[in-house]
Amino acid sequence: MSADPGLVARVDGNGLTNEDAGGKGSSLDVLVSLGAAVPETSIVTTGAYRLFAADPSIAALLAELRSGELPPPQEHEREQQRVDAAFLAVELPKPILEALTEFGPSLGDGATVAVRSSAAAEDTASASFAGQYRSILGVGPDDLSRAVRLVWASLWHPAPRSYRRFRNVPEDDLSMAVVLMHMLDPSHAGVIFTSDPGGSPDHLRIEIVEGLGEALVSGEATPDAFVVPHDESVDRLAAVEPVFGEVVAEALRVERELGVPQDIEWAVDDGQLYLVQARPITTESVDLGSDDGFDIGAGPSARFTTAGIGESLPGVVPPLGGAITASGTSSIVWAVVLTASRGRTRSSAGSAVVLP
Repeated sequence: MSADPGLVARVDGNGLTNEDAGGKGSSLDVLVSLGAAVPETSIVTTGAYRLFAADPSIAALLAELRSGELPPPQEHEREQQRVDAAFLAVELPKPILEALTEFGPSLGDGATVAVRSSAAAEDTASASFAGQYRSILGVGPDDLSRAVRLVWASLWHPAPRSYRRFRNVPEDDLSMAVVLMHMLDPSHAGVIFTSDPGGSPDHLRIEIVEGLGEALVSGEATPDAFVVPHDESVDRLAAVEPVFGEVVAEALRVERELGVPQDIEWAVDDGQLYLVQARPITTESVDLGSDDGFDIGAGPSARFTTAGIGESLPGVVPPLGGAITASGTSSIVWAVVLTASRGRTRSSAGSAVVLP
């Protein structure tokens, strides 16, 4: 068993658990233990969240949300603002602030961090919360407390609440850790699937954008995408750009170490390859029963087509795919995407170059 990580812990490969550090945090700790290069990262633990959530006003709000009805879609934005305001009205307890000073990231000389959710029950083989929780980039020391509370608040936004009820995920003991990762200034970034989720398992898929990977995640940039056989992948991608061969080699090494295909986010900063997230690829079909809650009646002459979804979300759907939809349409799109995407939700715009 690992030692109690307290309220804030550094990611150093010493065994942070999902229970304490959430899915993202614990997977980053595993990557460090495998010798992968990970940007300097600290975790605000689930213990810190529980301490904050014990405040009487927050506890009363959460009790109301657990037992209350979900708001209609047209009220989601207002409800999200209400939850955010309630979390911001409560200051971080002094023990958390002291732990951030001792174990948090160093933020001198203009350094900033990405503040990202790491829920203890973020993703399972049959449910993906990708895109439903908040991430905030470029956060400096003066805004860190606010950013942490806003990420925590996103655990109770209407979209994830709706999805939890649809998937029968219990809410009684929900908690969320927060990842504080030093921001990079990458020349290239992207995602690599060590087993192509949309094709042959003996091929990998790599998607590449210039600059921050958030351009890929948000749909602002169309990636260069390549599908390559495993046994030739390093040489083939190195021929495109030497560092891309390094990405492939490192991803396949991580897959061998962990024993299952991986979905890995990566970035190259000043020639150095960093891994910024990794998780198993989950594409198993999920039995949703005869009624998934979204169907409506249709007459015998009705015709069904996937053309609309194919035009809106072409290719394989990427991490945080919900971020590409505006708030006014997110509920409708997520109802379709999360039902159809078989667990893991990632998408990419455009098609891939297949290197035989």
